[in-house]
Amino acid sequence: MARSTEYKLLNAKGLAFEVSAQDHERMQAVYEYVETHFQQEINLDEASRRVNMTSPAFCRYFKKLTSKTFIQFTNEFRV
Repeated sequence: MARSTEYKLLNAKGLAFEVSAQDHERMQAVYEYVETHFQQEINLDEASRRVNMTSPAFCRYFKKLTSKTFIQFTNEFRV
């Protein structure tokens, strides 16, 4: 299923929760990374580098804003 070329994106572009401008920019960068690479291996270190954070700090930050782990978010995006 992950390699299929027959798919339709069901999620809306952008993020639906209220955050500060800086948080919105960070989360948008993460969202764009996942959207661009969801059919490939998603790398936590690469995602955290894109928002200038260490991996542990990124994991805490992401969970605080989304109530999901980065892996949960990525898997839900793929489904």
